[in-house]
Amino acid sequence: MAKGRRQVRIQEGGGITALSKAAQHMLGARPGVWSLEDSTPDVLLLRRAEGPLADAELRLAGQITIAGSLCDVLALIGQSGWTGSLVVTNDDGTRTVEFDAGRVTGATSTVRLERFGELVYRFGLASHEQIDGARRAAAITGTSLAEALIEQDVADEESLAPIQRRHAEEVFFAVVRAKGGAFYFFDRKMIEGALPRPHPTAIELLMEGARRMDEMLSFRRHVPSERHVPEVIGVPPMAGDLQQVLGECDGKRSVADIGRRLGILEYEITQLMVRLVEAGVVAMRGPRPRGPEAITELFNAALAAMHSACDRAAVGTELREALARFVSGAPTVATLVSGAGPQDDGTFVPARVAKNLLARPTNEPVARLVKNLEEYVGFALFLATSLLPREDSVALKTEVGELLRPLDRASHSLVPASAPPRRKSAAIAAAAALRSPDVSGEFRISFSMPPGKVNSLPPSKAVGQNTVPPPSSKGSRARR
Repeated sequence: MAKGRRQVRIQEGGGITALSKAAQHMLGARPGVWSLEDSTPDVLLLRRAEGPLADAELRLAGQITIAGSLCDVLALIGQSGWTGSLVVTNDDGTRTVEFDAGRVTGATSTVRLERFGELVYRFGLASHEQIDGARRAAAITGTSLAEALIEQDVADEESLAPIQRRHAEEVFFAVVRAKGGAFYFFDRKMIEGALPRPHPTAIELLMEGARRMDEMLSFRRHVPSERHVPEVIGVPPMAGDLQQVLGECDGKRSVADIGRRLGILEYEITQLMVRLVEAGVVAMRGPRPRGPEAITELFNAALAAMHSACDRAAVGTELREALARFVSGAPTVATLVSGAGPQDDGTFVPARVAKNLLARPTNEPVARLVKNLEEYVGFALFLATSLLPREDSVALKTEVGELLRPLDRASHSLVPASAPPRRKSAAIAAAAALRSPDVSGEFRISFSMPPGKVNSLPPSKAVGQNTVPPPSSKGSRARR
């Protein structure tokens, strides 16, 4: 987040005034009594005076400016044998790694793809529906997700133990890669329960994390992403793990799909794919999502990006409320996403969306899925870009356009041949429309919107035509 976006003014009388909506949102989310800690004239440190961490010692705190900048902090924790919790927060989410005498004993993450349930899914031990059911049961009983999965006979303790350890390692590696945000180390454990033994040392994981970070930069030259699809172009004699991976390459499954089928995570499956590419056995093709769940995941990535951007600008509530009104007035969309969310990050549960889609059979189910999700995501993009400051909206539309780029390829491969060619994604078209003004000098977005949807817009945006005025000399919307 750019400097100045969350500024406050401290008055001579001691009062504090938020100078932006983002700052107001940040302060409003932290009501209660706070303690002023000793600090230099140019730094102000506030700590909550009540709660579980009120009397915990804050040993370290600072900013993260480049990837790998936490390596020294992790080395200090490991070499000094500290016990406590390292909390790292940035635009992605919050990650917490727990230490006991320099050993990693637990980890949690709010980042969707780093949650324990996602790892269980990627190892192929449970479906998304089973994980969601276990998560709801855990919330009711107060148990962990692992315990709920065991109680529901989805998985056993023996099979989950290595995944729990691997989950802690993956969160640790994500902390090593963090390239922005802030970090804090408290001498207090914050995670209930502990990892199954043995517990790795921080130094061991740090060395492995640094090695992986360097190697992944090299791997990406051959395997650009997990969503890319390996296509077999030669079949020389292969043995062992490479032959097993090659057997899963059917020109349809992505790198991530193959990894999940084999129970291999991103780093390992990417490493194996690089060996196949270098041997001239496979070539990487652009992402090709197939099936309702894969297509929903594609739209989910765009929705997560929009909600994250709006949350950072403290306008996430406005976005969610307007989208809820949109769904309430769009019966086909409401039926499609019924019971599937939206989740906290604005995404939908792919398995539930697929189930809803198949519950109402049509000749072209995938075309209907794409059309309905395009309407929802296109409207979400319009809302998000109208709520965000100009510079943020430009960055967001570019990101969404890239995330949805594989959609056209997916639609042509999935929509029946008898169906007419589908037009370009509404969300991509909306992003393109924002890039250049029309002859009247206004930036316009056009997409299909059910009657009455203009009332779903925030009050200041409910206008006859869906237009976003060009930036004026007085500054962006955020400064007006």
